Amino acid sequence: MSKVILKQLKDTLIKQYEAIEHLTVLSTIKASSQSSIVKSYFSKDYMSIVRTMLQYRYREKYKHGYDYIDGIGLLVLDKFLKEMDNSELFLDATTTLLKEVPLKKNTETQLSYLLFLNNLQVLCENKNITEDQKDEIMNSLWHRVNSENISPNLFLNTRIHSREDLETARKIAYDIIKDDDSTPFWNFQQRYAKDLQLVKNLQSPVMESKFLPSEDKAINSKEKFMELFKEQLSNEYKPYFKVHNISRDSKECLTAEKVVENLDWLSKIKEIYTERQKKLGDKEVLSILSLFKPDEIALIIYNEALRMLTIGQNMINYSTFENNVTRSIIQYVQKYFIKDILKHDDEVCFYY
Repeated sequence: MSKVILKQLKDTLIKQYEAIEHLTVLSTIKASSQSSIVKSYFSKDYMSIVRTMLQYRYREKYKHGYDYIDGIGLLVLDKFLKEMDNSELFLDATTTLLKEVPLKKNTETQLSYLLFLNNLQVLCENKNITEDQKDEIMNSLWHRVNSENISPNLFLNTRIHSREDLETARKIAYDIIKDDDSTPFWNFQQRYAKDLQLVKNLQSPVMESKFLPSEDKAINSKEKFMELFKEQLSNEYKPYFKVHNISRDSKECLTAEKVVENLDWLSKIKEIYTERQKKLGDKEVLSILSLFKPDEIALIIYNEALRMLTIGQNMINYSTFENNVTRSIIQYVQKYFIKDILKHDDEVCFYY
């Protein structure tokens, strides 16, 4: 009996270990791909992003599921394509990527794909490309979009596109439907049969007015909501919250912030950081840090030091401080990337 139990325990542990290993490898692959896309964007390396997306997708033994890597990657490539004078040189690699990127069950990727493909067609018409080459490329790619049965009715909201881009992608998808009336999927306009009275109200999307709160609510408009939302984001961007010290009984004593300011930490941090950066051996980390001025990184470290001091402990755990500094720098890079790519980040984009 004990042997049976031990064998079952062993098998269970092996399965759990394999599951954990799979998740660890998958997380590492995702993180590496995300970092590579951001780094390649800052260095304006179009082909590196193409390679990253192809390599990410070719690891077939790992099921990635829904994520934003393909959607963001295509969004960045679309931006590059509009700005490059020699974009036709990358046409073969771009076509290969567009044939491989999976579209099913990922509306963000579908949105990016439609917008990118539409802009690619405009580029092909304006560049010195033969008609046969253009037709061969575009016909195969548009045929793929049509065969994937991309439904514009599912383009309800987005986290990485603007409202204008969302509506443009919906229009492109609707145009594809009109051009292919032979597909039964597109001919079915209603969700349920007309004689089903029980679901009559579900035949069409609910009006936007149904979602608006009543006038007696505190937040009764999108403008008010966005105002409060921006205020909340502004507070979250700060390294720490300032609070009034109710126990202070003298205005002559220096505040903790003033004491630190008099110690001139910021300039010293910048000086040491500049020296250490020159000796940094990790090329991946150096390539990211070199995109920003020493003043910017020094200020991040300085603010994190102040934040750690506000915890109120007698001692600071260095590993915690180190991890927090790393996280703050990564968040700064992410913020810079989002601000440049997702210029509509002050919008809440829903389509009812």
